[in-house]
Amino acid sequence: MLALNFGALRHKAALLTVGLLALTVLNCTDAVAQVRKVEPAVKLSAAPAKGNWSMLAAGNLNAKRPKATVNFMGTWLMQRTATNGPPPDWEFFPLPKFTAAAQTIYNEKLQADKDGKAYKDDAGSCYPPGMPRFLTRVWPIQVIQLPTAIVMIQGFENQVRWIYLDGRKHPDPDFTLPSFNGDSIGHFEGKSLVVETRNFEPNHHWIQAGVPVGEQLKIVERWTLESDGTVLAIELTMTDPQYWEGNWVNTKRYNLRDDRDIFEVHCIAAEMAKLPSAQPSQLVK
Repeated sequence: MLALNFGALRHKAALLTVGLLALTVLNCTDAVAQVRKVEPAVKLSAAPAKGNWSMLAAGNLNAKRPKATVNFMGTWLMQRTATNGPPPDWEFFPLPKFTAAAQTIYNEKLQADKDGKAYKDDAGSCYPPGMPRFLTRVWPIQVIQLPTAIVMIQGFENQVRWIYLDGRKHPDPDFTLPSFNGDSIGHFEGKSLVVETRNFEPNHHWIQAGVPVGEQLKIVERWTLESDGTVLAIELTMTDPQYWEGNWVNTKRYNLRDDRDIFEVHCIAAEMAKLPSAQPSQLVK
């Protein structure tokens, strides 16, 4: 008789558990429904105000516009040649005429070099390299070209850069956050793609070792294909009155690599901190 009572109790407990689970599911469903009411799906059947299309909206992708005059789709690997910038980093040389503020910072970097130390290695602390350093890493870059935008994926930390081609304007800097890769807007001129990038995050952001990024940095790139489409040339004209005078012009070239892909890469701060160059005795902060 006692066993039967325990069995009945277990049966009632099971029914109660099922009931509670069902109530929980209903409550979760209601919560999801409430969220969906707050954030409804938006499908635009007619053309919205200019600049409001997503780059992947069907209406934007299918909009009537002049066809791109050149296709940069592919995986590109920066040339490691003397004409593409001196080793080991193949960055941007010759240097421009620095302002006094920039020269002070660069002198600190030169002294760190003499002392055998790394100078303010923010990338080593997992800050994004950002533009234009994005273009000088040893890893390949994937370029995915759509009618509305070019998506660049750098193998180093899988950093992503968007270059919009759909006619939108640069966002108002008073209503958007600066970023390490900036806001890039492109258009075609003949067989060239011209890209203007502005609105950069200046903190922990470097053109290259010892050359900081200022709030007024602007970069204009001109992309062209050479050698029957197997070489991508990107000419950069950089201006930043806070840190140098006039234009700083440099060209980088990349080889088309149909045999390369990029893979998932993460910068893990705890692991990077174990590197010898990250130790206080080897790093100038």
